[in-house]
Amino acid sequence: MDKIYQPINCSLYDYLEAAITKNETVQLLISVQEEKEQEIISKFKDLFTKKGEEFLVLENGSTIRLDQILFLNGINFKAQNYCSF
Repeated sequence: MDKIYQPINCSLYDYLEAAITKNETVQLLISVQEEKEQEIISKFKDLFTKKGEEFLVLENGSTIRLDQILFLNGINFKAQNYCSF
């Protein structure tokens, strides 16, 4: 992904962390390219930061940059304001 990383809203981390803690299978809709989306149904393993970007690790080991997430179990991640420090 070539876009500059845009941190997600701080309140949305709770949904990600809860899914990891509960070992829940969740439904994600992510942006994979301009105008293209992909649906993923998976469990989450971990969250990590690398070079100022935040990532989600899926049960199969693949990673998703958090600003690619459009929806998580129907929750609109793009309708939320971003974190600002």
